[in-house]
Amino acid sequence: MAEACAQIQERVSDVLGLVLLDIVEGSAMEALQSMGQLISKRPISFDSVEAAIHWHVKSRTISNLDSARVSVPPLLVQEGTRFLWRTELASTEPYWSGWFTGLSAKFLACRTAKALVLAGTDRLDTALTIGQMQGKYQLTVFPDVGHCLHEDAPEKLAVLVIDFWQRNDRADILRSVKKVGQR
Repeated sequence: MAEACAQIQERVSDVLGLVLLDIVEGSAMEALQSMGQLISKRPISFDSVEAAIHWHVKSRTISNLDSARVSVPPLLVQEGTRFLWRTELASTEPYWSGWFTGLSAKFLACRTAKALVLAGTDRLDTALTIGQMQGKYQLTVFPDVGHCLHEDAPEKLAVLVIDFWQRNDRADILRSVKKVGQR
């Protein structure tokens, strides 16, 4: 995410802004220790898509039933009469540390408007706490949602992202300003 922002700015064009959803380097790195155990507790398969949706809501992986009905079916593949996970998360373990190491510094270093949306302030690490106090990014906390805040509060997040975009979109500011020598 932060690395992609820098590469896009370097190779393609400006980036209007960057919004990071409920991921913080410090807490992510701490959580990696228990990820294997967490994944092992997931059902291997489901009898139906509806059963998978029910499991996501019951386990509070996704709290919003309407959202789960949309996002859970693509997570599954049907094999015979069973529904299995499309992606075997345990097989991605070698990459986990690399996804999060240095994330806070990379986020703060992006040369664009930045917003961090969290489900709780307890997730802030030291670098992000300092960056927030220095006004380097917009911090918004959705206290009544889980880690999948885009699933649990889609309308609230959509409003936040649209407001962020409108506040940072500078495309129209210079349209009425004439260039040197222009009448």
